[in-house]
Amino acid sequence: AARNSEWDRLIASGVFDISSVSEWRHVAGHARRTGKTVHMGMVFWFCVQKNAELTDAPPVYKYRYVFQGNQVRDQNWDYAIFQDLGSSPASMEASKAADFVGCCPGNDVQIADAIQAYVQAYLKGPETWVQIPREHWPADWFDENGDST
Repeated sequence: AARNSEWDRLIASGVFDISSVSEWRHVAGHARRTGKTVHMGMVFWFCVQKNAELTDAPPVYKYRYVFQGNQVRDQNWDYAIFQDLGSSPASMEASKAADFVGCCPGNDVQIADAIQAYVQAYLKGPETWVQIPREHWPADWFDENGDST
């Protein structure tokens, strides 16, 4: 139920365009012929049990689907190169300063989080295609024997 709920939220948010499915060899071939750069990556899932340390609470599971950024390839099957934004010292320093001010007497600190923040980011750069997990392939992608078509 948790898996399907999370997947349904992603589809409702328009994260994947299932109607534009194409085999990677066709996408990559077209990109090479037209001199265009495209990226291909995989989406995988993981599941965690929330509050697993609470032994008397009923188990609640949380699924997340993630783009595997360390295996992204371009139309020539070379690794895609991304601008490294993993560390931003100025932002980290500002965050620590805000925490300090919030700890001072008479002050308070609040945080806010977006729902599904990881799908609300505006993506720029080359067109990106993903391989979605097989368990979410529509039924019409399979033949009568259950093999992919």
